[in-house]
Amino acid sequence: MKKGLTVFLILFLLVGCNNTKTTKPDKKPEETKYLTKMEMNEKLFGYATEIYNAKTYTKVEKTNGEYFISLKNLKEKYNYDISMFLNPTTHDKCDQEKTGVSFDIDNVRNLEYKDAPILIMIYCD
Repeated sequence: MKKGLTVFLILFLLVGCNNTKTTKPDKKPEETKYLTKMEMNEKLFGYATEIYNAKTYTKVEKTNGEYFISLKNLKEKYNYDISMFLNPTTHDKCDQEKTGVSFDIDNVRNLEYKDAPILIMIYCD
């Protein structure tokens, strides 16, 4: 009787375990978060600070006494992700030629910079 009960219990466990279905909870699609202009400014300033500290702003030509790196150049010459630079309302891309960072190394604008001679330009209308 004990052998029969043991065999039955083993078969029950084997059959019962094989028939269990595991269902994964439905994944919600990831919600796209659009940056505010202030967040874009902070992101660009972070990129610019890295470039300034590495002194790699010279990968672009100096224009009007400043080095200007557009979003397009940030992507192509510096391999930065620019996909988040979208108008938060219309979700259109920011102007990739006008939006960017300027390095006023020679202080041609005659401004008093706090940490580094970095100016941010955002055109996302």
